[in-house]
Amino acid sequence: MPERFLGLDNQIDVTGKNFELIPFGGGRRICLGLPLTIRMLYLMLGSLINSFDWELEDGVVPETMNMEDKFGLTLQMAQPLRAVPKKL
Repeated sequence: MPERFLGLDNQIDVTGKNFELIPFGGGRRICLGLPLTIRMLYLMLGSLINSFDWELEDGVVPETMNMEDKFGLTLQMAQPLRAVPKKL
C-alpha cells in the first residue's frame, strides 16, 4: 500500500535515516549506488513510459484487479501485476 507514504514528504526519506522505508539499507551497510539510483530513476522511468504503450496482461481491467497482498519479509501482491509494453 504505497499510499501510506502520501503526505509524509518531509518526514520520510530513503537514505536510511528513517526505518519506515529503507529500500537501500541503512547505517554502515547502506547501498553505495544510492546517489546514482536516485538521479537515474526518473530518467529511466520516463523513458519507459514515453517509449511504449502499456496494457495489462490477459485483458485484465483495473476495476477487476486483485489487490490482495501476501505477508513476508516485504509486502508483495498475492497475484503479481503484469504490464505488457507495446511498441508505439
